[in-house]
Amino acid sequence: MGTAANFVSGKLSLSQGTMREVVWDLFEHNWRLELLSIDRVLLPHATMTASQRTEREALVLEVLPRGLFVMVTPSVKDEGLAARRWEDRAEYVEAFRVLLASWPVPGAEVLGQMSAGSWDGSSLSFCSNQSTVEAVECVAYRLYCQTFFEYTGRAPTIPCSLPCTM
Repeated sequence: MGTAANFVSGKLSLSQGTMREVVWDLFEHNWRLELLSIDRVLLPHATMTASQRTEREALVLEVLPRGLFVMVTPSVKDEGLAARRWEDRAEYVEAFRVLLASWPVPGAEVLGQMSAGSWDGSSLSFCSNQSTVEAVECVAYRLYCQTFFEYTGRAPTIPCSLPCTM
């Protein structure tokens, strides 16, 4: 068992893999809590009924793997908005689209309109193919980052893929 003093003095070290996991965990938790925070800034809970607050929180949680703001155990599965494969991102991209479409900010209506039908005239099973997922991501990520910056004066933390060592 090491102490902080042993770590600082170099008597105790962490593997590269462990350091990657720690940094990923910090980014992941920061992203989750920033998403919750900006949603509450845009739609203050003080203006909602208890039922509306519960529905709102559920909407935010749908964007997050395992539906948790704080993870007790680290993820071992590549999932969520930063998953490498579009199939693993699709349900979270759709949840993110729905959440952002409900925001009272310029541009959110575009995300709402994306669910009204498809761009090629066929019926749309939303986020069911790579091109649709990527099109939604392009609009949603830009809107999220711009909105976050406008309200905080800085860029948001964004989801990161799991390190390859996890």
